[in-house]
Amino acid sequence: MLRVKKLLVSTLILLMILSITVGCQVKETKDYYINEKYGFTFEIPSSWQGKFKVIENDKSIE
Repeated sequence: MLRVKKLLVSTLILLMILSITVGCQVKETKDYYINEKYGFTFEIPSSWQGKFKVIENDKSIE
């Protein structure tokens, strides 16, 4: 009986630690610039949010 209690307590502690760890993860949304004409894509870091503007011209990207 004591062995079953120890197993149950250990399982509950493990589940609590697991749920806390999963719940504390920071989800970062990623933005991408996709240029289909030239066939390239790059990831725009979230720290750049609000600090850039992409303007496509016929011959360049400003």
